[in-house]
Amino acid sequence: MQTVREADELLRATKHRPLYWDNYPVNDAEMFQEMHLGALIGRDAELYSHCEGIISNVMEYAECSKIPLMTVADFLWNPKAYDPDKSLANAHKVILGDNAELFGLFADHLGVSCLSKYSSAYMGDVLMHVSFLETIGKKDEALSYFADYISEMRKCLALISDTSVPLFEEMQKWVRKFLMCCDLLDAIYDARKNPCEETKTALSATYDKYFSDAVLLTGFCLREAAEKTLNY
Repeated sequence: MQTVREADELLRATKHRPLYWDNYPVNDAEMFQEMHLGALIGRDAELYSHCEGIISNVMEYAECSKIPLMTVADFLWNPKAYDPDKSLANAHKVILGDNAELFGLFADHLGVSCLSKYSSAYMGDVLMHVSFLETIGKKDEALSYFADYISEMRKCLALISDTSVPLFEEMQKWVRKFLMCCDLLDAIYDARKNPCEETKTALSATYDKYFSDAVLLTGFCLREAAEKTLNY
């Protein structure tokens, strides 16, 4: 968090207004398994009038850095009107064009950073709705809803696997993890549709493969769904 109060405290102590080296979206050092595609958050809207400036420290991935940098630019242009969600959606639209919505299925899992420990909000909502439908006895509807989601995830995977696109080429480490994510979703679906020893064994193996890989994509909601399915 960067606040006006902190900036003013520095001014009183040093007689100089701070020049911020904002350590976002950089993903070096212990963050190297993360891909920071979330919007800039946690900065006071009045901060611009209490500092000399704000410098963004970007990732080594030039194309990927453009997405969060567009949100940084929106914040600096008009911090009082800045809306992180709208800014991020606009960045996707500008860079991805007609593929922005599909790409969003991938970007949903890349929100974890020094600014936020949360990601995969959409996946969490989908899996929660699947569980709700199952709880009220609508298993077929739940499976159909789940299958549609997995189908869209696979379409997204096909999109981001095109390494001729510089943005996607930079993301290949995370694309490979996304492939494992899709495989795990398939295994969860199969075990829920036909809960037997064979499907659960396959799910367990796919689960172990996904969570043994250190690349950070998505965690809790997917882990919860897989473990719940294994305990059916």
